[in-house]
Amino acid sequence: MRTPGYIIALLFASSSIKKVKASCFAEEGGEAIADCICHESCATCGYSADPTLESECITCEGEGIELFPYWEDGTGYCNTPGPENCLADFGDETPMEDCQCHFTCGTACGYLPDFPEDFPEEYAEELAAEFIPNTETHCIDCADGLTLYPMWEDGSGVCHGP
Repeated sequence: MRTPGYIIALLFASSSIKKVKASCFAEEGGEAIADCICHESCATCGYSADPTLESECITCEGEGIELFPYWEDGTGYCNTPGPENCLADFGDETPMEDCQCHFTCGTACGYLPDFPEDFPEEYAEELAAEFIPNTETHCIDCADGLTLYPMWEDGSGVCHGP
């Protein structure tokens, strides 16, 4: 039995069609959004009617890339982790333990707040724990392509694009 030519053509044509996995979601656990393409850094994205922004990643694309949650629903930015070089005081060269800078920071972040000498020690310790310099507002310098905008007297601040 001979196979008709159009069948053979369909077999070869279907092997060249690229299969695209839907990766955008309007709500958690919901159906994928048709014809939606996430930001290139995201493997999946959501949860809005058109979740294509860089800050709407659910999971990340690429090795060594991590999700940094930004929104209350757990979505956020995908990027490489920041440096493990949090400095407690201006002029320090030894990083704090278990502290990783925000991904927008270049080589270091810092510093812990300076409290007046008469400030009660028990309150200073409690407040210092809340001000670990691992947030986006404590960069000492910036990742490539970003500019430092100082926010604090020590010169640390936030890094933004051009």
